[in-house]
Amino acid sequence: ELCREALDRLAGLRGPLVARVPTRLRGEATSRVEAPRGELFYYIEADGEPHPTRVRIRTPTFANIPAVLRMLPGIEMAAVPVALLSIDPCLSCTER
Repeated sequence: ELCREALDRLAGLRGPLVARVPTRLRGEATSRVEAPRGELFYYIEADGEPHPTRVRIRTPTFANIPAVLRMLPGIEMAAVPVALLSIDPCLSCTER
């Protein structure tokens, strides 16, 4: 219902929707967003060139890797899947 209302309001606007994005960025920005598995963290730094000089993305699963390293030593092999699934990993997110 909310999406339909938003689309109806957009259709009532006059003129095209335009987003002006500068071709050269300068400065830095951070963003923290709550995701289903925890907090996502984004950091971007730019020095006026067409591409950012630094981009850092930290996913919730990546933050949980140190906990896994402490959980696994000494447990039985059959318990490894249960230990890993207890942190609800998203391995494709960790590989970013």
